[in-house]
Amino acid sequence: MIEYLVDVITSNRDKNGNCYHVATITRTSDSTAIRGLVDSPDNVTAYLYRAGVIFGQNRIYSTKSILPIRQFDRFTKGMKRIDALDVEKFVKEQES
Repeated sequence: MIEYLVDVITSNRDKNGNCYHVATITRTSDSTAIRGLVDSPDNVTAYLYRAGVIFGQNRIYSTKSILPIRQFDRFTKGMKRIDALDVEKFVKEQES
């Protein structure tokens, strides 16, 4: 059973060659979500693993998308950055 949906949106490269990422993690049991900027799209699954979500049992479904840089900037305006502690707190609040 899929417990978490992970949607990662990456920007096209800017004029300096940098790209940026935003992730949305949705818990399927109650449709609660956490969204924020991340350093790398691979970090999101590592954050879930660190929080105790076991892989290999179809518990996570992830998608990746790419947006043009200006559209990405409009989409993420004012968005906060999330890290491993935020994701761990999100996972643990379901258990309690």
